[in-house]
Amino acid sequence: MNFFEYYDYLSNISDSEIYNLIKKFLIRDHFGYFVDENYFQAVYEQARKRKPNLFYDALQDALVTIHNWDYNMSETKVIEIKRIDYLNDYEIRELISTIGAAKKNPPLDFSNLKHTAIDDIFGIKSENMLFCRVGGDSMIKANIYDGSTLIIDTGKAPKNDEIVVIAINDELFVKRIVFGMGKIALISENDAYEPYEIRNDDNYKIIGVVKHIIQNL
Repeated sequence: MNFFEYYDYLSNISDSEIYNLIKKFLIRDHFGYFVDENYFQAVYEQARKRKPNLFYDALQDALVTIHNWDYNMSETKVIEIKRIDYLNDYEIRELISTIGAAKKNPPLDFSNLKHTAIDDIFGIKSENMLFCRVGGDSMIKANIYDGSTLIIDTGKAPKNDEIVVIAINDELFVKRIVFGMGKIALISENDAYEPYEIRNDDNYKIIGVVKHIIQNL
């Protein structure tokens, strides 16, 4: 399609499709594939019209994917993020249907599913919810495997011994967190990995607490 047709196309697609297009453009550009700047600018402008944080969130999530494709993935790290707040009711229904059909997950009643019902299904406010797909084997004793999807509550302060997603020096890890004696330790659920104590020079931020683990999403 020509540029004008593309601009009209952008006006008629969902927020999540805009979000995914931004990630696609950024990832392609990073790995050296051609990206038409005019088309990318049109997507950027459409994102700014819709929601203030849409472009920023897509940028941050693209960087997570790029970083973990570039580096060793033996540690359990976040490799993809899905944001519930950019999905419309139909897309929510499709996502929840997939979860309900996933192996070892209980069936879910979504006969009258609305966007606000997500809060009740998972016990998390939708604006505080992230779906994170992870890679690596350092959390297998907690039933978190390579390819598992974690549902994260970003609005909950972590308690001692909970599993969290934590950013350390620009990488997103999944670890059990232990507080004690004014220190923070990150524990793996795999005997092959040593505990890590956060140092004074570490730049870290706890992204959220793992509330649900979904296999084969």
